[in-house]
Amino acid sequence: MDDDARAAMPKVSVLVVTYNQEDYIARALDSVLAQQTDFPFEIEIADDCSTDRTSDICRAYAAQFPGRIHYTRNKENLGVRENYFRALRRCRAEYIADCAGDDFWVDERKLQKQADLLDTSPEVGLVHTDWRFYSNISGSITTSDPDGSKKPFLKPLAKPGELDVAVQTSGILIHFCSALFRKSIFLAEAEADPWPFESPEICFEDLQLASIYAHNAAVAYIPDVTLYYTVGQDSFSHTTDLEKDFRFNFSLIKLKHHYAERFRLPHAPLRHSGIRLARFLYSIAIILRDDDRLRKVDSFFRENRLPRPWRCRISMFIAGLPAVGPLYARIKKYHHYWRLKKWT
Repeated sequence: MDDDARAAMPKVSVLVVTYNQEDYIARALDSVLAQQTDFPFEIEIADDCSTDRTSDICRAYAAQFPGRIHYTRNKENLGVRENYFRALRRCRAEYIADCAGDDFWVDERKLQKQADLLDTSPEVGLVHTDWRFYSNISGSITTSDPDGSKKPFLKPLAKPGELDVAVQTSGILIHFCSALFRKSIFLAEAEADPWPFESPEICFEDLQLASIYAHNAAVAYIPDVTLYYTVGQDSFSHTTDLEKDFRFNFSLIKLKHHYAERFRLPHAPLRHSGIRLARFLYSIAIILRDDDRLRKVDSFFRENRLPRPWRCRISMFIAGLPAVGPLYARIKKYHHYWRLKKWT
């Protein structure tokens, strides 16, 4: 691509959000730079005030590719949600791609195939692809859908609203590091309903986007594997920190409830997933011996008429007994870590 093309307004902006990923960020950037396209694209790096060598590596890449790579280092750590959406607004192109700083793309034609589809299908707001788990520890590669439960929803084209319930209940149905989407849909929804994108109660960014694109536009799917999603390091969605775990899952049920109300979705799927989240949140609040968290969880489920399983209510009662509460919390903690060890 010549200098004039690089200087042109990009057709695609690739958002790379990073924090303390010195071992992985070069791999992510190299995978984006390897894209073969007949159009200009830019890379917007959003460094959330890293304390390791991530910043030095990003600066070196920006110096090597001026005009192609734009690097911003936050003055303070903003957290995943705020860092992501600030950077998304800085992106100049209408088509947005996303590659997290510890993930990497494995298809050099990813952007070209997806942009071609959006160009010819104005009704499509987002196109995503198949992807794989990649272990940073062992190097093993595993399927993103081991039990085939997502396969019925991964059709070539889903109409607006067709994936609403699946997005709420099927885990990572749309992986945004595999996606290309229209920025204008995000901007319109963020203006009409800013809470999911601005509230400090929410500590992640992908479920908001999956919810609004599935509801407001057609969603296309390409079955090619374009992304390796790395696991094996701590993150908000893969953590052994109980407080982070609590914040992540409490924000998850809040966001699911918000979009169920906003888009008038059926209540049954949310009630079903809400039972599992209730059991988890009550247990973690008890393990942490945090009465304030426990009251907030109980109030949220009660006020929003979400199910409070009888086990949760009994656990809350026992935890409040001065004589046995501390011992009960200790037992639940041992049980929690036993289950983690069993399933990991």
